[in-house]
Amino acid sequence: MNESTPGTGGHRSGIWTLAVLFSIDVTVFMDRAALAAVLLPIERRFELSDTAAGFLIAAFSVSYCVALPVVGWLADRIPRPYVLAGGVGLWGLMSLATGLAQSWEQLLIARCLTGIGEATCAPLGPAVIADHFPPRQRNRALAFLFLAIPVGSALGYLVGAQATLWLDWRFAFFCSGALGVAAAGLALTLGEADQPPECPSDAISSFEAWKGLLGERRFVLTTIGMAFLVFALMGWNAWAPTFLTAVRGMSLDDAGMALGVIVALAGVGGATLGGWLGDRLHRRGPGATMALVAATTCMAVPCFAAALWAPSALLLLGGLGLGLTLVFFNVGPLDAVLISITSPRARGRALALNVLVIHLLGEMPAPWVVGIFSDLTGTLRSGLAFALAVLLIAGVLFWLAAGVLLLGFRQRGPRPTAHA
Repeated sequence: MNESTPGTGGHRSGIWTLAVLFSIDVTVFMDRAALAAVLLPIERRFELSDTAAGFLIAAFSVSYCVALPVVGWLADRIPRPYVLAGGVGLWGLMSLATGLAQSWEQLLIARCLTGIGEATCAPLGPAVIADHFPPRQRNRALAFLFLAIPVGSALGYLVGAQATLWLDWRFAFFCSGALGVAAAGLALTLGEADQPPECPSDAISSFEAWKGLLGERRFVLTTIGMAFLVFALMGWNAWAPTFLTAVRGMSLDDAGMALGVIVALAGVGGATLGGWLGDRLHRRGPGATMALVAATTCMAVPCFAAALWAPSALLLLGGLGLGLTLVFFNVGPLDAVLISITSPRARGRALALNVLVIHLLGEMPAPWVVGIFSDLTGTLRSGLAFALAVLLIAGVLFWLAAGVLLLGFRQRGPRPTAHA
């Protein structure tokens, strides 16, 4: 077996797997950001309030959360590339359906059903990375994978703004949907790394696996902290274009261009630096990595606050860029910590449960809650300020998780949290 990867495909197989997963995630986050970029035209077209518009962004999380446990169960039993290809293909079709929607009901249904497809991407990506890369390389591999978040988001902001300016907002979803269907075909080319063989007791011990995960303090603190981090990030990403246009008076074209550049630079810089430092801290254990995550999360709060109440556009964009850099810094290290504290045999379920909690407490309510605050107070600033308070709570939870890891679990190599 090749030393660089734990799978049978060797180094080249690992690189190809990473490239395919990256392309899939780029299309997913391009679609999400495109919806945020064209939210104001959609609000006007369908005569929506901020609350309804926020729910539209969060609608995919409903089916997402229902599908996640099934995806986790399937990922531990059948070849993961097949599960991934089916889900991504469905997502691409529903993105195309978003562009074809002629009523509010059709639009809502299409956005809800994208969640079933997306449910395969988040838990399976890190699990497949863990199959193909050894622990010393995972931070960098995961950091590269999560570069898809800023790259896809930047493309989505740009495509959404330009499609609205030159054609129609619907063309943004025609583009992302077509790319999604193509990405599903790429997923079928992935090889399956060696997996721990299932034993007869695996099927009957699934309940014990879930119970063990929920009783593990390291896993619980990290997962809830990630959910609150995503709440803040999703709230800002969903409403930043509207904030820049409706509150700060920028044109949709300028807002899309500014956000595209900022998110791309912040994401690439933050994720690259986070992956590099995460690998440097690998020998010191997950506790050291989590302490770094906690520090950068807390440092991001005043940066976003400066952007929210900035008197000038320069300070606004600078604070937003620095805050996003610090948040994107954490995406690779956080997943590396999760992988290091979960058993390979239960990893699919562990990551599925992690993503389920993130969506229930983070991605699903964030755009909706920010929209509700905006309607209740008459200003979008109040909703975004609430998201900052949640980000601060995430930092506190990460410090608690770092304490648990540093004080009680300092040992090299992964330790199972539950038996499959």
